[in-house]
Amino acid sequence: LRDPTDFRPQAAPPPQSDSSAAKEGKRKSKKERRDSGLQGSISADRKDDAAISNLGIPICESVGSKSVDATVASLLGMLPHDLDGNGAVDEDGKVRLDTLIDYVLDESAAAGANGEERPRALSFSGFLRWQRASRAGSAAADLPSSQRRVGPFMLDLRLIAGILFGVKPSSADMERMLVEEATRRHKYRYPATEPRSKRGPPGTSWYVMDVRWWMSWRDHTGGTLNGVPTGRRRRNMSFSLSDDASTVSVDTSEGGFSEVGLDEALTPGRIDNKALLEPGGLALRRGLKWHRDFELVPPLAWHALHAWHDGGP
Repeated sequence: LRDPTDFRPQAAPPPQSDSSAAKEGKRKSKKERRDSGLQGSISADRKDDAAISNLGIPICESVGSKSVDATVASLLGMLPHDLDGNGAVDEDGKVRLDTLIDYVLDESAAAGANGEERPRALSFSGFLRWQRASRAGSAAADLPSSQRRVGPFMLDLRLIAGILFGVKPSSADMERMLVEEATRRHKYRYPATEPRSKRGPPGTSWYVMDVRWWMSWRDHTGGTLNGVPTGRRRRNMSFSLSDDASTVSVDTSEGGFSEVGLDEALTPGRIDNKALLEPGGLALRRGLKWHRDFELVPPLAWHALHAWHDGGP
């Protein structure tokens, strides 16, 4: 923090007698150098403060004065369940950061611990307890695992691998979750401008997909349609079949029976949108209706499904 010229080598002074006046001069010289260095440090600190101020970053902001968006904290399962009505969330929808930190430390405590035994730091075992949200009344207990605490970060990694790099998920459930998450984020980025509009503002991009293939894919992944379970999830609810259950199908060519896995029987195959196009071209047929003939999927979901199942156009 000092001027580099202060460190230039200088000629050694001539030897002096070890008198009291010389000792006093040495002490003064040391004090002057120390004061000079302190002044240089203070000057540099002031320059840094000015630069930080120009960036709009508050100086010496404490945890108690820092606030974060309550909606984001709630979506991550980090907002205490008993905040309603106690004024912790201000009029701007902000919540103090120290409130969230206290809540994390409370949930990281071992079972049976009360508020007076709150840990002073977050240990690894406490972090695991907080991540699992196993304590009664936890704000994240009712969230799906993909949205629970560390889940969003893992979900981002899965989205990058599955959608951007085309790595097919290992399970049909994960495939469905990634497509639904891509759709949710697309709708969040392009919200509806009218109450009855579900497709975002004018200019929002969507891809069309044959409804028959789409329903076959929903059956394969056990998704939901308008909140109602479809496909495998519906059968599991009705007949209590497990994921590894098998179904018996008739082999007409051999006149016998063959046993095939349920997931294999419901594989949607390659994407086929030919029924939506005019013969001999890529123009859409006239008279197509949403939900009856086709479904709309966001660009990221389409690219993911195309990478996983191929087909088209």
